[in-house]
Amino acid sequence: MMDGRLRADKKTVGQRLSARREYLKAQGRPDMTQAGVARRLHLQRSTYAQYEAGINEMSVSDLAALAEILEVPVGYFFGEESEEEYADDETILYYRGLPPTLKPAARAAIKALYDVQDTQDAAVGRVGKKAE
Repeated sequence: MMDGRLRADKKTVGQRLSARREYLKAQGRPDMTQAGVARRLHLQRSTYAQYEAGINEMSVSDLAALAEILEVPVGYFFGEESEEEYADDETILYYRGLPPTLKPAARAAIKALYDVQDTQDAAVGRVGKKAE
């Protein structure tokens, strides 16, 4: 975004459309099918599917409407909004989708990553104190 204009290729915008729609659908929003979103935009499902596939570019008005429907700012489709903001929700969704037998392993893996980060932070702190 060097000159202040938002830029993204059709494929990236489409992937983000699809990911966000699927996320909302998995959150219990049955209207978040391609057909359901297309209906709200007054489009054919096939036209909306081409947006998600990155085949067709969409109008600014459709993009603004999609941002409202998918509950994200328009910049989300261009990577302007941080993926991290939505990644936590997605991670929780993946965890909830695991069978109960795998949940302890998932928690252990997350704790191990946290412990590694904690150890690295402590090591950096020790190095910083030696340099003083």
